[in-house]
Amino acid sequence: MNDKNYLEKNGFLVKRNFFSADEIEKFVKISDKLHKNKNIKFGPIHNSKDAWDIITNEKIIKLIKELLNNQNIGYLFHGHSVLQDKNSNVDNSWHRDNACRIFGKGPDWDNNYNILRVAIYLDQGDSGLNLIKNSHRGKGYLCKLINFLRTNYKSIYHKKIFRLVFDSIIGKKIRTKSGDCIIFHANTYHSAINNKKNQNILRRAIFLTYGTDNFHSKNHMNYYLFHRNDNNFGFIENDKNQLFKLLEEKKIKIDPPKKKIEIKFASV
Repeated sequence: MNDKNYLEKNGFLVKRNFFSADEIEKFVKISDKLHKNKNIKFGPIHNSKDAWDIITNEKIIKLIKELLNNQNIGYLFHGHSVLQDKNSNVDNSWHRDNACRIFGKGPDWDNNYNILRVAIYLDQGDSGLNLIKNSHRGKGYLCKLINFLRTNYKSIYHKKIFRLVFDSIIGKKIRTKSGDCIIFHANTYHSAINNKKNQNILRRAIFLTYGTDNFHSKNHMNYYLFHRNDNNFGFIENDKNQLFKLLEEKKIKIDPPKKKIEIKFASV
């Protein structure tokens, strides 16, 4: 099965050793700059010029185009860098990264929805993601089950042993090494997992988002730029035009909405 078919069937794709040691070394230096302030655990990507080389990385763009049938694709201004030490609580809650997260409700559930998240792993541990296969196209009952347990049996749901067993049954854990990438549909159900073997290693990763030039991409940008104030994905005005020019040169620019537009069934 080729990469495109595997992604479409399962909702995610793993590319082992996608980046070389030299490439990862450069990315780590960028990550260090993004996290000069050690209190910042999640840093928006597009507001740092140092990170623009990652957004426009030719290997990433080539892969995304292949996965999306070489359509016109663009960066969707939804990306961040993660740096977490052993004392940080990794949020292992099950979630989706799209706007309309209740399965089957809202515009994110038609067959034309092609928004991809790219997770680039930079640490030497074995962190990664736990993903539910085919949850971008089906398995809506699992969403209902998880929400039911989280709402009505919170004390049981958050017990470590219960989550260990429960998450292993419903999901597929992808343990990563430095240089690995996980590409997944934004509406695929997933959760983060921390380093397993050596908790002294920093959990370090970069997440990016790309999509085809259509309604869904504009909807996604609207959601993260205007609806999700908690993540501050807005622009630094002094750099915005320069960033837009770069994306145009790389042919990966989709014009973001200029004002907030309401989204039916959006999860805020």
